[in-house]
Formats: sequence, C-alpha cells, structure tokens
Amino acid sequence: KLKQQAKKAKGDAKKQKNAKKQKKPAAPLAVVPLLEQVLRCAAEERGKVTFGKSVIHGWGLFAKVPIKEGEAVAEYRGDIVRHSVANEREQRYRRQKKDLYLFAANTKQVIDGTDVGSIGRFLNHSCAPSCYIKLVEDEEHGIPHLAFFARCDILPGQELTFDYRLREEDDENKWECKCGAPTCRGTMN
Repeated sequence: KLKQQAKKAKGDAKKQKNAKKQKKPAAPLAVVPLLEQVLRCAAEERGKVTFGKSVIHGWGLFAKVPIKEGEAVAEYRGDIVRHSVANEREQRYRRQKKDLYLFAANTKQVIDGTDVGSIGRFLNHSCAPSCYIKLVEDEEHGIPHLAFFARCDILPGQELTFDYRLREEDDENKWECKCGAPTCRGTMN
C-alpha cells in the first residue's frame, strides 16, 4: 500500500511539473508611446467625458465612464500661438469680459482654447485634483500637446480637476479658490 501511495505522489508531482512547463509566460505589457496615447485620447475623449455645470466654477468636465489611474482623459487643444500673441489676446479677452483659456505649453508656444478650444478647457482647478497634465511634444511637426491623465481611479459623474499651479501673486492679485477640498489653499495662486 505504501508503494502505491509513493507511486501516486510521484505521478502527481510529475503532472504538476509538466503543467508548469506548459503554462504560457505572461505577455509583456505593451508600452504605448506617450504621443500615441495622447492622439488616441483625443479621438476617444467624447466617449469618456462631457461638460456640465460645476459647483466649483461655471462649466466643468465630468467622467461619463469609469477612468483608471494613469489613463489619458482629455487633450487641451486650441490655437497655437507665440507668447506675444497670447498676451495681446489676453488683453482683448479681458476687455470683452471673456473667460480666458490660455495655457502656456512651453517657452515659445501658448495654446489658446478661448474661441476654438476642445472640451479639455473645462477642467477646473482643485487643490486636491483628480488629474494631472503632461506636455507631449510632436517633434516631427513642432506641435505641443497638453494631455490630462487620471491621478486616481475616477467614477462616472465625478468632476475632473487639476491643479492650475499659477505663479504666486501679491495679495491684491490673488484668485480665490472655490474647490472645496479639505486641503484647499484658499487661492489658486
């Protein structure tokens, strides 16, 4: 009887060893270049997000579907202009009492989403943001892309926000923050 049990155990061990050999190795994770992620995001963003009235400020951007941490959410698009042109437009927009959607992409270019911007312009500021922004340069075409990525898992209906990281101003030029986060700094700059 002991011989039979030893033989059975040896057979079971052999089956386990063969099963391990036959298991396929895990497929390596595909690394998708950042520019490709941004371009794909721009094509898919209308299915992921929508805009609506925000409790933070004016219009806001909201998730339509669950969004995973690290996933590209939306791209900030608009006219790509030099800083000097952006400064002139800012003065004109202020005179017209328009909301400003000017975003410095790099030291040479500003993306002006005021009149021809994408849905990404509706992300409001928060001191506890759900998204962060990355600059992705399309070096072949000289085009900067600003894309928002999820900092955490985002639920459908949740407002998408990011930290504007405005440069500090003196007290009379501070912009009040209305994000309502427990960690709110009180001002956006």
